[in-house]
Amino acid sequence: MRNIRGGKHGDYTNSLVAGMLAGLISAKLDRSQSRRNAIALYLFSRALQYGSVWLFERWATWQQSEEDKIRSRWMKRAHSADVVSAMHRRRGGGEQEIVERANPEPQLNWGEMDMTKWSPEPKISWSPEVTDKSLETKRDEARRTRGIRSIITFTRNYAPAALMTFSVTLITYVLVFHTDSIPKSYANLLYKSSGFDSLYPKKSASAFKAISNGMSDVVANARGIPQGMPTKQYIAQLPYGEDLLPAFDDNIHHHHLACGILHPETIYCSQGVVSALMRGFPFAMKMYVPFNIAIQLIFKRGLVLKNPLAILAKIMKSSARSSLFFSLMATAITQAPCIFRALLGRDTPAGYIAGGILGGLAVLIELPSRRIDLGMYCFLRGLQMAWDVGIKKGLWKNVKHGEVALLSVSMAVLMSIFQNDPTTFGLTYRSIITRIFGKN
Repeated sequence: MRNIRGGKHGDYTNSLVAGMLAGLISAKLDRSQSRRNAIALYLFSRALQYGSVWLFERWATWQQSEEDKIRSRWMKRAHSADVVSAMHRRRGGGEQEIVERANPEPQLNWGEMDMTKWSPEPKISWSPEVTDKSLETKRDEARRTRGIRSIITFTRNYAPAALMTFSVTLITYVLVFHTDSIPKSYANLLYKSSGFDSLYPKKSASAFKAISNGMSDVVANARGIPQGMPTKQYIAQLPYGEDLLPAFDDNIHHHHLACGILHPETIYCSQGVVSALMRGFPFAMKMYVPFNIAIQLIFKRGLVLKNPLAILAKIMKSSARSSLFFSLMATAITQAPCIFRALLGRDTPAGYIAGGILGGLAVLIELPSRRIDLGMYCFLRGLQMAWDVGIKKGLWKNVKHGEVALLSVSMAVLMSIFQNDPTTFGLTYRSIITRIFGKN
């Protein structure tokens, strides 16, 4: 395409078309529908992530240039005002004389514009001759600049946490109300991380189905478990109840069905939170320690050989931080609804949505550099689950060869960015993609 179009002209277009063709051909060569779907969704999430970053950075750069124009314009106006203020009339003879003060570098003071953080703050000395109209224009431009800068700062600092919160909330909703729509492998991860696998071995799905069914019975949900009736006896009468009975003591009584299912070992919700953390943290450590060791061996082998003790300490610190995040997220999803249950006297979907929000905010414990990757991973899973739920409800239908088109477009976006603005990618992802496609 470079030969046809001449030189490097249209590099964005060339790499876009090349990536699209590569994605189309590779997708058609793979005969596994499930594998094509998984790859297409993964590449789509990455294309959405880095495409959004690319567009946002272009917009931020454009806004910076607009600020520079505003600064330049007001510098000229300030200089002109300084010149006008130096004009005076000389009495006698009726002659007028304009005296311009020598001021090759006018003192600048931006006054109300409050240009901070991005660039040095010039000082402009505003003259009395500056009109009210020009001051009002200056105030309007300053407000607009501050508003845009606030948006940029918020997006850069908190967009990953917002994405994680949305994704975890979506996953929580599907987990409780559409349990069968969760892929089996991911469902097992959720059950183990939340400790449900130890409470209800191989029957964790029945626990969430029982909670969902309990909320559908409005009268029973509002009434709760009758006073004096053991939780085990009450649950035995319900659908999926037989799968849960081994976790309950014969004499323990909970006020609400969901409380009994989520923390069957105690009637106190606070103790349920502690128990969930104690079950989730060791599991998370078993998952994160090998993962972080593998990352260090793959990407930092030289440092491992040079200073193994320091790398080991770094691995343990990173694993503990990630395990705390993961266990807090799982605990919030399953135990936070108890707060709403206590306030409203019944189980409601709002409690589980709040649990998903709190679980997503747990990502703030993680390092800022890792938040976006975690958010994109959960977003990918949530997107897949939401699509499956929509199909089952008849909200939309599967499009024939849709995964091929999605993979092709995603590959086009990624290759276009990689060929022209590779620094848009994160360091780890850029090193991986460079290993695959070679140095740009």
